[in-house]
Amino acid sequence: MAGLGSFLKRGSPRGEAAAAPAVPEGASLSVNEGVEKRQRMLLFGVGGLLLTAAVYWLFFTGNTDEGPNAPGKDLASENIRVSTDDLAARNLSEKEWLSMSENRLNSQDYQLRRMQGQGDQLEQMQAQIDALRSENSNMASEGTRVLSAYDDENRQLKEQLAAAQASSRPSAGPTALYGAGGPAAYDAAGGGAAAGWRAYGLAGAGAVVTMLGMLLPSGVLTYTATRWAHRNRTRRSVRAFKAGMAPIVIGLLLVTGWLLTGAHDQPARDAPLWLLTTAATLVVWRTRLHLLWLIGAGALLGALGWV
Repeated sequence: MAGLGSFLKRGSPRGEAAAAPAVPEGASLSVNEGVEKRQRMLLFGVGGLLLTAAVYWLFFTGNTDEGPNAPGKDLASENIRVSTDDLAARNLSEKEWLSMSENRLNSQDYQLRRMQGQGDQLEQMQAQIDALRSENSNMASEGTRVLSAYDDENRQLKEQLAAAQASSRPSAGPTALYGAGGPAAYDAAGGGAAAGWRAYGLAGAGAVVTMLGMLLPSGVLTYTATRWAHRNRTRRSVRAFKAGMAPIVIGLLLVTGWLLTGAHDQPARDAPLWLLTTAATLVVWRTRLHLLWLIGAGALLGALGWV
């Protein structure tokens, strides 16, 4: 302190220094060197204290501050954590973007393939349509030819039918055998007896053989079956068979009569035939006359030319 006081005293005005007592020149030099040493020591001490305080404040006072804005807080770890989250979020967004891009590319690829497939189908359909058109044109030409051929054939058939209807046609039944249009009305190639008795004999023998071939098997079968049925008429099976066949036989007779009379559809010409059919039906219905008598009567009337 004495040195500081003397230092301060050295800085006093010159007037006061002039008023101080005189000091020898050698003694003043030693005094200045000691003062300089003390000042250096004081300066070094104050600097050391300031340096120590600064070091303490930097390294020891930061750990005691726990606030959110503390300067000594571990900001590096926090920045690393935040950066990691940002990187994870960025990677996730990049993955989502990549997946969306891949989905879009896949959808575009699928659409392109589908369009290509549709183009192929359209080409196939166009080819099929062209083939069908050519086939239709061929069928149309073939159909035209076929229709023209059918028209020509139908016209010829109509002409033949008209010619056949214009000519006289023989009536069905006994009239066709014994009437005016029967075989007896045809002349031989040589005319009458010119053919000779041999020809007549052969014709008669042929007729007999033909009649035997037609009537003998069915006659024998009918005779045998009739005798057996008459001999066993008391059996239940035979009575049931007769009862079941009766309406069938009646129906067949009606159908046969209808077919024979239905072929004659001209009242002016076929009226006698209709009257004969009606009379035969009433006789069969109301009497017990055998059918052979009615057939013979019809043949006689046809031979006479009445029906």
